[in-house]
Amino acid sequence: MKLKITVFSISLLGASIACAQDDAPKRAIVFGTGGAGGTYSTTFGQWRNACSAFPLQEHKVQDPAGDRNTTGTTENLDLLLANKIQGAYVQADAVWNIQQRDPNVQNLRTLTVLYPEAVHVIARAGSITVKGTTRTLGIKHGADVQKTLTSVADLAGLTVVAWGGSKTTSEIIRDHMLAGNLNVLEVKKKEEALKLVQEGKAHAVIAVGGYPIDWVRGLNSSWKLLTFPKALRAKAGSSYQDTTLTYTGMGMTGVESGFTQSMLIAQNFGTKRAKEITAAFDCMVTNHEDIADADGAHPVWKKINFSNQGNILPPFPFVRDVAPATPAPAPAKKRGG
Repeated sequence: MKLKITVFSISLLGASIACAQDDAPKRAIVFGTGGAGGTYSTTFGQWRNACSAFPLQEHKVQDPAGDRNTTGTTENLDLLLANKIQGAYVQADAVWNIQQRDPNVQNLRTLTVLYPEAVHVIARAGSITVKGTTRTLGIKHGADVQKTLTSVADLAGLTVVAWGGSKTTSEIIRDHMLAGNLNVLEVKKKEEALKLVQEGKAHAVIAVGGYPIDWVRGLNSSWKLLTFPKALRAKAGSSYQDTTLTYTGMGMTGVESGFTQSMLIAQNFGTKRAKEITAAFDCMVTNHEDIADADGAHPVWKKINFSNQGNILPPFPFVRDVAPATPAPAPAKKRGG
């Protein structure tokens, strides 16, 4: 499943794009992020704050219950393909899965590979009750069973809940690792997911995000992380590389899991609009160190390597070969007359 990305340059950039914020465009540059408090939304806000002269905006979805952020990768791709936003945060594994069904996705462009996104599989601590199945007319077939979950493999035959790109990750686990024996429920936000597990209507939450995820850090010891063993991940090729997770609030240390990559992508715009968007991105590159070292900066900023342009999914061409060139210094003035 690991594919080589074809890297190319777009002539629209000329020699280089000036990154001075004084020349920032005035029309909005809207990005699809993810749930409030998630890594996408948090890092986007920190990019926007560092590059405040650029009209960067986070897309809000109109909802009867109140406007909300997008749910992540899947909704972001829908909005991007419908020309509702200019750029999006996405998971590589989820986009690869969607790309198999929708060839329109192949026309998108990569601004950068961002940071690793770890797979978090969260369940209630202790044992769970797996209810017996029922026949027609409500007649029970099989008694309720107490079961202790420790691994993703233990979820076979059970129900997980997810949203955005995490839903697609759940489907990859279902289809490639558990032989289709997993029920995946989709929700709009983490609060719904946690409630379903608390009520026993689902058995685990699958959340994919830059480690550590803030809201997961807030969970207490009534929750736990399930391991995502390498032997299981290998059934999906090399999509999920090794990582470990530690969340002291839950009392979980060094839990085996896997990660995919997050990416920042955009539409294949014409020269003028592309220049506006890449200029805002160049500001992120130029200010990367300051953003990463700021008080309260999300830890994933230190994991971003803007030179990482190969051997990831999916195969979207990069907007250009390398990070923006550093402007040449002004010529030294001649002394004397």
